[in-house]
Amino acid sequence: MGDGDGKLSTAERTAVKQRAAELRAEKAAAKAADKRAAGRALLEAAIAEMPDEEQNLARRIDAIVEANAPDLVPGTMYGAPAYKTTAGRTVLFFRSGAKDNYRYSTLAFQPDATLDDGGMWPTSFGVVSLSDKDEELIAALVRKATA
Repeated sequence: MGDGDGKLSTAERTAVKQRAAELRAEKAAAKAADKRAAGRALLEAAIAEMPDEEQNLARRIDAIVEANAPDLVPGTMYGAPAYKTTAGRTVLFFRSGAKDNYRYSTLAFQPDATLDDGGMWPTSFGVVSLSDKDEELIAALVRKATA
């Protein structure tokens, strides 16, 4: 939290406000006839706020998720494009590096992703570009995460 003073930093306050807005939007979307369309609109808006390079990465990841886990519902989590189960549990998200002033974006899998492999397995990846091999890995992980 903050600078050790027990208060939230500006970035933390912004994230809390974003999450509150998302929860309100999700509640409204739950009432909507088409949760997928409402979630897709939230996801597209989050992608549109990213720099062009990251938009490209986010759209490529979105295409991979849609092709390999069509049952996941698009949406957002703390302002980041995210994919959830029909029960609303986040499986994975893509976080903009620019938004956090990081040199890389993050593709991360949440605890509901079934990636378990022995005593240790990957759950988060720094992303600055995607090769064909990277896209194949993401596709395999998305399939495993939703198996």
